[in-house]
Amino acid sequence: MQISDQWKNIITQLNPNQPDILDNVDALNYFLTTPTLRIIGPKGMNPTLDFELQTLVGIEIFTELEYLFISHHQIEDLLFLKNVTKLKSLFVHDNALKTLDGIEHLADLTTLYAHNNDLASIEAINRCVKLTEFSCANNRALPNFEGLDAKHADVLQHFYGFPNPQIPLTEIKRVEDHLGIRIRRG
Repeated sequence: MQISDQWKNIITQLNPNQPDILDNVDALNYFLTTPTLRIIGPKGMNPTLDFELQTLVGIEIFTELEYLFISHHQIEDLLFLKNVTKLKSLFVHDNALKTLDGIEHLADLTTLYAHNNDLASIEAINRCVKLTEFSCANNRALPNFEGLDAKHADVLQHFYGFPNPQIPLTEIKRVEDHLGIRIRRG
């Protein structure tokens, strides 16, 4: 298995009590099959890394991920999540995301927190029909909630879409009145 230098650095920082983890095949394989991964940048609460990630290239080495917390970085896209198909919960708030493209392959995704980014579109959630919680608040460039539709209405219990200053009243009415999805403040 090929592990990039970036992920070697991350694995080492996430395992401070195992300085030889990269040389210990059993320990490394055990870590790479963890269902939960928490990678918080240096500006986040209880940071786990001393640098900010720019990309998720190579994340597919974590073959069993179900819960991914990756916040307070400078990640701009989620395209590399297309091969991490077991994800149920994804926390990518406080990054530099422009879109959510890459999550459309996450058929079991139930929780998505993508607030405090630079999102201009959430259309990729259209295929995430199991979402029960979704936050896209505080994305100044977000013009609408396109991607949310009738198939989300019965499942989505908590939708945090405020504040988003570019969202027009007609879009708020579409989501709340037509789809029946209550928009909450995030």
